[in-house]
Parts: sequence; structure tokens; C-alpha cells
Amino acid sequence: PIFLMKVVPECVKYGIVVGMGLLIAMIGMVSVELVVPNDDTLVGLGDVAGDIGLQLTMLGVMLVGTLLYWDVKGGILIGIGFVAVLQWTLTSSWPTSIAELPVISNNNYIDLAVMFDPDKAAVLWLAVGCFLLICVFDISGVIFGLATLGGLIEEGTGHIPGNLWVFLASSAGT
Repeated sequence: PIFLMKVVPECVKYGIVVGMGLLIAMIGMVSVELVVPNDDTLVGLGDVAGDIGLQLTMLGVMLVGTLLYWDVKGGILIGIGFVAVLQWTLTSSWPTSIAELPVISNNNYIDLAVMFDPDKAAVLWLAVGCFLLICVFDISGVIFGLATLGGLIEEGTGHIPGNLWVFLASSAGT
């Protein structure tokens, strides 16, 4: 992964940054149902006029964008807090607790024997390989994008100081 930053052409690095950004944006638009499946055009516009959750999402995006445009300190947190309180008020769904610990004891999905079952292991290792490639390209794209914004890329060599530590921290966190 370390040499990946030096051997990948710059246009591919920019493509990774843009592609990952578009992927994350598309996931967000699908999760709030701004983009919905459509048989004729593959995707279509969701129910913007009738879905209160989608309207609150659009209000939040516009509010955060406005606050960031005017350089309001804490603009993202202000927007999140405002939309959260507005959503709780409109739907009468105020939270009952601040945080909850996850319950792992009732989890039926953890089965380490799957790795050793030849029929299931092929699918498992294929998925692991796909996630590995996605993570490497994602982390490389993030490193390149942030290093470009911060002016951290060394002239001539294209080396980004500290990229080894970024990969190690990401792998440890994963």
C-alpha cells in the first residue's frame, strides 16, 4: 500500500477521490430516499413533497451549507442539533436515553467455523478480498485528497509523509 501512492498515476488518484465522494453521496441519498429505484430510468427522485424526513434532510443540508458558507464556528454541529430537535418535535419521538451499549450475547452471526468450511469459505474470502481492495483504494484516496488540500505532498517524489501510519492505524481500527 505504501508504494501505491507513488506508482498510481495522478489522474487515477483524483478519480479515486471523486469516485469515493460520489459513492458516499449516493449512499446518503438512497438512505434518506432522495434517490429511489425506478423501473424506467434505474433511479428516480423520491417523494420530496410528502416525506417529512426527506424535507428535514434537505433543510439540514441547506442549513449546514449556509452556516459553512458564512464561516460560523460549529456550523455542522449547530445544523445537526437544530434538525435533530426539530425532528424530535415534529414526530414526538424524543430520545429516552443518551446512549445504549450494544448487546452481543444474542448475536447469531458470529460463526468462526465458516472460515474452515470449503463451501462457505470461498464466498467469505472473496468478500474479504473485495473489502481489502476497497479499503486500500479508499484510504489511498483520502490520504491523497487531504494531503493535496494540506499541501503535504513532497515535490518531485510525490511522497506523502506519514502515509504508513495512516494505513497502520486504519488496519488496526478495522
